[in-house]
Order: sequence, then structure tokens, then C-alpha cells
Amino acid sequence: MSQLTGVLPPEWGTDSAFPHLEFLTISNGSSSTGTFGGQLPSQWGTSGGLPSLRYLFLDRNHFSGTLPDSWGRQLNLSWLDLGYNVELIGLVVIAIRDHDRLHVVLAGMCGSIPEGVIVLNALNPSDSLTSLPFPECDWEASLVAFAGSIKFRSKSLSVVIKGWYVNDGSVDDVPFCEWTGVSCDNNNTIIGLDMAARGLNGTLEHGLEGLTTLQTLNLSANDLGGTLSKTWNFPEMSVLNLSALHISGTLPEGGLRALAIIELSYNAFNGLAPLLL
Repeated sequence: MSQLTGVLPPEWGTDSAFPHLEFLTISNGSSSTGTFGGQLPSQWGTSGGLPSLRYLFLDRNHFSGTLPDSWGRQLNLSWLDLGYNVELIGLVVIAIRDHDRLHVVLAGMCGSIPEGVIVLNALNPSDSLTSLPFPECDWEASLVAFAGSIKFRSKSLSVVIKGWYVNDGSVDDVPFCEWTGVSCDNNNTIIGLDMAARGLNGTLEHGLEGLTTLQTLNLSANDLGGTLSKTWNFPEMSVLNLSALHISGTLPEGGLRALAIIELSYNAFNGLAPLLL
């Protein structure tokens, strides 16, 4: 039996692609690993796209990033299976609309379960529960992951830097919402990160993916390089400043659609900027 590989085609979400498609399975059967990967295309949730789709099985693959917010707004699903995609991260609540009876199998996600959504245990999908022990989003762990990917050029900065890895390689015993440059809302969710001109050294390819609720990000004027991760997905980010760094490559597509202000000068980006970030 042949196996298909690749990514989910964004063009399948156009008005004329599959207007009558009700059932779609791109699952890898009983295998623990899959052959499809990449990000879930936000175009599948555009107005008019896949209007008849009710059952979508994408389990046992290698999809990464987060659930596109557009899927929650537009798709009229009754069953969504994303089990055994351990690289999927982010919030459940921002991605899934409140349906009357939407059955969801998820893996690697966090957050609260919207009212009316039935979440099934990926390890035992026969469990049909209206509530399931579901992990709170660990924003501190996501912040620590980013902290572990960078360094500070000068240890003397410890007098003005709270938290982070500055002196002996460990994080100071400071609540993560009180870390220098970190902004949180009333629910202790990280919504802002401003570390401009802080003497940071490292790369940006990995480390920020878990901070999916960021609304503002300013890392300008630091010694940061590398390329931007293709799995970047920050659906609420309105301000992004990555100027005066050493970033190369291309901009990620599809994960920065709420941007109102973007500053990328004095870098080494190449290629065309996506029309829709």
C-alpha cells in the first residue's frame, strides 16, 4: 500500500475546491508516526472554504505549530482528530468554536475547554467526556525554553535583569511575570516580551513557539541571528520588532496575521515578504 507524504495543500480551502466534501481522513492508521507534517493551513478556515466538511481525521502525523484560529471561526466540524501530533502546541480555546457537539481528539495542547466541546482522550478515544483533565498552559516552561536558547554578553547585567539565565546558568527565583521585559495579563498569561538592547546572544530559530499568546515582541538591537522558525504562529501578535539583528532567510507565512506594526530593518532577510503574514 502506497503512503502519501507532504503538507496539507492550502488551496483545498478555496471556495471551489471541495464544496461537497464531508469526510476527510489523512491519518497514518495504526502506526505511531506519520508522513504528513508542517503547519495546519489557515486557508482551510476561510469563509466559504470546505463548507460541508464535518469529519476530519489528521491523527498520527507530524503537524506542528498551533491550531489556526480561522478553523474555529469557519469550519463546521462535528469531529476533529489531531491525536498523536506531539509537536502541536498552543491554546485550545482560541482555536475551536463553541459547537453544539464537537468531538475533539487532541495531543500536546493546553488551555481551557470551550463550553459545548467534547474532548476525547487521545489514548482512549472511546471515552466521551464533557470534561477531561487538561493541562494548563505552562507559560513559565515556554519562557524558560526561550531563556535556555540565548545568552547574555555580560554577567554584569545581573543587577538590572530579573529572572533569565545570567549568572550560574539557572533561573532566578522570580515569578515569571516579574521577569525583566515580560508583560502578563490578569490571568498570568504572557502577552508581551520586550528585551530590546539587553545584550542577548543566540539564535531565534527555536524557543519562542510556546509563547503563542504574545501580543507584542521586541528583540531589537541584540546579537541574535539564525532564521525564523517556520512554525511561528502568534495569532494575537500586533507589534513585532526584530530590527538591528542578524536574521537571515525568509519570513514565516500564515502565523502573524494580526500584525499592525512590523520592524525588520538591518537584517539579512531574502525573498519576497508574504502578502498575508
